[in-house]
Amino acid sequence: MKTKILRTTIKKCKSCGADLRFDPKSQNLICDNCNSITAFEKKECKNKHNLDEKSSLYKYSYKISNKNIERALKCKTCGAEIPLNNLEYAAFCEYCNHHSLAEINDFAGLRPDVVYPFLIDKTQAIEILRTHIKNKFFLPSNFKKNLPKKKITGVYLPSFSFDSEANTNYVLHIIDDDSPHPGTYHIPGQSHIRCIAGSINTKHTDVAIEASSKINGKQLASVLPFMQDKAHEFSEDFLRGFVVEHYDNTLEFAYNLAKQDMQSEIKNQIRNKHSGDSFTFASVKSVFKNTKYNYSLVPVYLFEFTYNKKHHTTIMNGQTGKVGKGLPISKLKISFVVVLILLLLGGFIGLFFI
Repeated sequence: MKTKILRTTIKKCKSCGADLRFDPKSQNLICDNCNSITAFEKKECKNKHNLDEKSSLYKYSYKISNKNIERALKCKTCGAEIPLNNLEYAAFCEYCNHHSLAEINDFAGLRPDVVYPFLIDKTQAIEILRTHIKNKFFLPSNFKKNLPKKKITGVYLPSFSFDSEANTNYVLHIIDDDSPHPGTYHIPGQSHIRCIAGSINTKHTDVAIEASSKINGKQLASVLPFMQDKAHEFSEDFLRGFVVEHYDNTLEFAYNLAKQDMQSEIKNQIRNKHSGDSFTFASVKSVFKNTKYNYSLVPVYLFEFTYNKKHHTTIMNGQTGKVGKGLPISKLKISFVVVLILLLLGGFIGLFFI
C-alpha cells in the first residue's frame, strides 16, 4: 500500500528560530527553547450551520474514502516518517519527539468550525489526576500508593454540536399503584392505568456527539461540559503541540445519535409534566426543525497505564480537569461496603421488629 506524505504547517520563533507550540497558561504560542511568547489572532465563534441533509458532506466519511491510503508526516527535525492512523493529522515523532501538524486543507470533508483550547497544561493535569486518585476510596490501595508509570497525551478530539427544535406528539400510559385519580375507578389493592395523549414543543442546544476513534460517547459524557465562553473560531495555532484527530463518522450518523439524545430529553420532560408511579410510552413521534450544527475540536488528556497486567485508559477534560471513567476498582473494597450495608440493614430491621 502506498504511503501519502502530507504537507505540514510550522510556526517558528522570531527570536531563536525554534518551533512554537500552544501554551495553555498564556493562551498563546510559546518557544520551549527561549521561553518567548508569540500572540496570535483569536476570533469569536461564528453561528452554527444550517443542517442540509441533501448536501454531499452530510453522508461523507473521510475514513471510508481513504481506507486504502496510508498517510504519514515527514519529521522536519530528523527526517523520519511519522505514521498516522486513518484520522490523525497531528502527531509526535517516535525518534526525536518533534511535533508535526498537517495542513488541514489537505483533508477532504468538513473543516473544524470551533476549537475549545486547552486551559490546563500537562504538569497541572498530572497533579489533578494524583489528587483525584488519592481521594477515591474504591480504587485499590496499592494502586493509590504506587502509581504505575503512565503515558499522557493531549488530544483534540472531534465532536459535533447540534441545536434543534422539536414538536412531539405522544401517547403515555401512566400506572398508579393503589391510589385514586380523577377519571379512574378505584379498586383497593389494584393498580390503575391512565392513557394520556398530548404534545410538547422543545428546544435543544449544544447536544454534543463525539466523532472520535479514541473514545466513546460515554467517556466523553463523563467529562462534560466544556467551557462555551472559552471557545474560538478554528485556528491551527491552537493545535500546535497536541495530537489532533479528524472526525470518525458521517455528519448523518452524528445527527441520528443527537436525535436519540434529544428524544431521551423529550421523554424526561413529558414524564415531568405528569404525576404517576410509573410510565410507559405507547408512541412518541417527534419532528425536528431548524437544526443547526458545528464541527468542534475538544481538548482531553488521555492517561494510559498498566496495572495488574491490565491496560487502563482514562480521560480528563483539558479545560476543567474533570476526570472520567477508566480507573481500576477494588473488588475487595466494594464487597466490604456491600457487606457493611447489609449488616446495618439487618440490624435496623431487627430493631424494628423487636
